[in-house]
Amino acid sequence: MKQLIFDCDGVLVDTEIVAAEVMVELLQTYGLDLNTKGYIERFTGKTFSGILDTLEIEIDGDVELLARQTEQKIYADLRSIAGMPELLQKQTLPVAIVSNSATWQVAKAIKFLKVEDVIKENFFSSEMVGRPKPFPDIYLKAAEINNIDPQDCLVIEDSVSGATAALDAGMNVIGFCGASHIQPGHDQKLLELGVLKTVSNATELNLELDRLT
Repeated sequence: MKQLIFDCDGVLVDTEIVAAEVMVELLQTYGLDLNTKGYIERFTGKTFSGILDTLEIEIDGDVELLARQTEQKIYADLRSIAGMPELLQKQTLPVAIVSNSATWQVAKAIKFLKVEDVIKENFFSSEMVGRPKPFPDIYLKAAEINNIDPQDCLVIEDSVSGATAALDAGMNVIGFCGASHIQPGHDQKLLELGVLKTVSNATELNLELDRLT
């Protein structure tokens, strides 16, 4: 492997459970019969607009403004995944972040984790491409910008959507199941997609990275 790529939400910062709670509350105002568990199973890793399109919800007013207000609420209280900032700091291979989140969210997470010296400007948002994950576009963009063959990239992803995107880009994937939103059986779903391995915390991930890189 020549390049490490980390997803952001659910891998570096523990925001997916907050996102689920915030989005369920919002969607219920539109008459959706949805709970947090159901949201996590169906929509983790997907964009705000992608979720609205799937559910065929029409928003009265400015959708972009509502999306930003929702994202700000989710990112108001960031929490790191235990051990991940330290893991990033010790890597010898180049590290990038590829996320479905907005650029400002990824930048805020990097600053919060205090890993600016590791990531520098090497992070990518779905805003940079026409199609977000589960399409492979943003991963292919990261490989192109870094002038690296996709098969030489090792990706750490938590969601089915993200893992699908990375695998379809021709990359190697480790499934990360250490965030608070992960449901029983999620590791098996990732393995069935074709990830190399699943890990439950930063310690297990560190062992796999040592082995593979």
